[in-house]
Amino acid sequence: MKQESRGTSWLPLTVALAAFVCTWIAPTRATSPPFWDGAEPRLSSLIPRQSVAATEGALATIHNPAALDARTESDFVYIRTLSGDYQKDDAFFLGWKGLGVGLEYASAEYGGETIPVRKTTVSGGSHIGRGLYWGTSRSWYAADEDNPYDDLSSWDLGVLYRKRWLSVGGVARQVNRPKFGDLRIERAFDFGVAIRPKTNRATLWFDFRKSDDESFPDAWRAKRYAFGMELEPINGFRVGATAYGHGQFDISGKVSVSQFGLGSYQRLDHGEDGGNATYLNIHEGQTRNAVRNPYYSLIVTPDQWTNAYWRVRRDDSIRGVIVKLDGEKRSLAAWEEMRDQLIELQGKGVKTATYIKNTGTGGYWVASATDTILVDPIAEIRLIGLRSETAYYKDLMDKVGVGGQFVRAGEYKSGIEPYTRMEPSEPASENTARLLDDFYGRIVRDIAGGRGVSESTVREQIDHGPYLGEAAKIAALVDHVAMPAEAESLLATTFADSTLITIADYVRQTERPIEWEGPGDTFALIRLDGMMVDGDSTYEPLTGTRLTGADTINRAIREAAYDSRVKAIILDIDSGGGLVTSSESIWRTVQEAKQLKPVLARIGGIGASGAYYVAAGTDHVVASPSSVTGSIGVFGGHVSLRGLYDKLGVAHVADQRGENAGFFSQTNDLDERQIAVLQSHIDAYYDLFLERVAEGRGLTVAEADERAQGQVWTGQQAFEQRLVDELGGMRETVARAKEMAGIPQERLVRVDILPKQTFLEKLISRGLDAVGAFPNPISAWQTQRALAERLADARPFAWAPFSIEN
Repeated sequence: MKQESRGTSWLPLTVALAAFVCTWIAPTRATSPPFWDGAEPRLSSLIPRQSVAATEGALATIHNPAALDARTESDFVYIRTLSGDYQKDDAFFLGWKGLGVGLEYASAEYGGETIPVRKTTVSGGSHIGRGLYWGTSRSWYAADEDNPYDDLSSWDLGVLYRKRWLSVGGVARQVNRPKFGDLRIERAFDFGVAIRPKTNRATLWFDFRKSDDESFPDAWRAKRYAFGMELEPINGFRVGATAYGHGQFDISGKVSVSQFGLGSYQRLDHGEDGGNATYLNIHEGQTRNAVRNPYYSLIVTPDQWTNAYWRVRRDDSIRGVIVKLDGEKRSLAAWEEMRDQLIELQGKGVKTATYIKNTGTGGYWVASATDTILVDPIAEIRLIGLRSETAYYKDLMDKVGVGGQFVRAGEYKSGIEPYTRMEPSEPASENTARLLDDFYGRIVRDIAGGRGVSESTVREQIDHGPYLGEAAKIAALVDHVAMPAEAESLLATTFADSTLITIADYVRQTERPIEWEGPGDTFALIRLDGMMVDGDSTYEPLTGTRLTGADTINRAIREAAYDSRVKAIILDIDSGGGLVTSSESIWRTVQEAKQLKPVLARIGGIGASGAYYVAAGTDHVVASPSSVTGSIGVFGGHVSLRGLYDKLGVAHVADQRGENAGFFSQTNDLDERQIAVLQSHIDAYYDLFLERVAEGRGLTVAEADERAQGQVWTGQQAFEQRLVDELGGMRETVARAKEMAGIPQERLVRVDILPKQTFLEKLISRGLDAVGAFPNPISAWQTQRALAERLADARPFAWAPFSIEN
């Protein structure tokens, strides 16, 4: 199969924007800006004029720069004048991510002669918020001969407000009042309003202009206004017409196919030919077109699927999904969510397949849900079951002279056992066995159901793993053994009613949005991943250390809570917890936010201990059946390096005032009274933890304690214990957030991810190898030092360092 190149690639300019072609036609030959008298200079070539309220794409570069950020996909327009006084004029416009550039090769009359004039325009737009935009453009002119065009430059300012079916715009033109020879060009102000009457197939608009030296009534009497419309009666075919106050008229037509469009624009001046231009538009994303959109079968990796799913689930052109597995590592909850999503699509008639180059138990769990499984002959399927392994350091610590005095609240709270024992305690072993049994039983049942075999057969298959390609076929784990080229041929036959396409090509060819404004309702998605600590979040790419800082999360929650656009807050949790103080800090901020809007928690791979502390305080908790949660308990301790220093021949001499001045010193062992003090602190934190859980989950403290004691639960078990409200993934969380926020399920919402990634994190997440090739050891050392300071001696931990190999 064809493989998608790694890393991000800028989406090329694809698709025709057939801007409804209507230009302001002045009473004289001047074409832009409109309604200027013939004594003033020609400032633009023959360009299809759009309303200052309805403009979009590259042509917004000159019509209203504020609109450049209203639609940020790349857009290119080439215009050629074919007839009229200025035939053979050329114009090029490019818009991209809020920026616009224009280059026009026009002709103008000066001194009784027609001379060539070049115009360069640079524009930029920005979204202020709540449907408001502003922008500015600067134009420079140049001519081959010495004339006033060489010294001419102009500056425009634009504003725009859009609300789904309504758009209002305004542009102040020639703000700098440029001089053209002895003539001072006056400022002019364009005002426009456009509506789409409950359909994006029709746009109606009205524009009005006044100059700086005239009143609104005078401008009206001078008929400086225009009415226009654009219709799309058939997919891909648009027609437009504009009528001007002075009797001018123009018509336009455009045909779009896939990512390209070709249009024609005709200007009529009191019934006479005022000029004709044709234009080519190419831009990112498909427009609607008369040719039926093809059906696709999407080739996707698990990492790509996380984001692709939300687009695919509402795209009727998707006929198939082909999952490529090549050694990806994910949590059991992530594999399970992907599996459920594929099953959801199958229920809508989407065919599915998997091509395996290398995978483990979790990957095969997903593959077993698809209709067809293909495997490379040299691929390895590591279907070998689940394993949880913990290292114990007590003997090593004794040998090197490192002493540990640890206390805990909760007999199942096993975080301290690696430093106090050489094997797990009976409660810890019991808890791990219960988890593994639940995970393993679910995987076996699902594989058996997906492959149509008995559970005993699946257990036998697992016990005989791993497998190479041919062996997997003999064991009935896969349906076909095929090299990549053979697999592509087989899949092309299986998905004969559609085109095989990679995710990158699919995104490029997906139909672009048409509405002026995207979803008005917003959800804030706030990520809690990695160890939770006090202060700000930190990420060190060299070591992969990620610390979720309470201050950073609290700022994000408050930002979302007081943003009127945000209708609900979702805490996306994938953390085993951390410091109790950081959990309590975030819990308090969640309570503030809950007074303003719904706050939900979604537990992904793990949401245990301190992370569950936070989740329990939200309005609604959703967890994957295969997530890891619970672990309601606290531990802490003191590490003494006195024995190590003795072995190394290092002596520490200390003077102190106060019996407990050396309580936190790493050269001091705690006495019984000090250990009792430490235990009392841990117990107090545990009692607070229980109170928070009881309050959030509607339990008594005694009921919370029965479910606590450090016990770790799967999501399924936690649901049965009333520790979570609902089983599911992000799909179910978003659906519940809509319900709680009073938003119809069919309505799309915008999701803002907080806290924002740093530039370095964006580079890492996009897989740029250069970051890893040039590590920063100083930064890494600083991060590790900061970690040590934040996790100082005797701090209380609500942390569950738990993992399962799949």
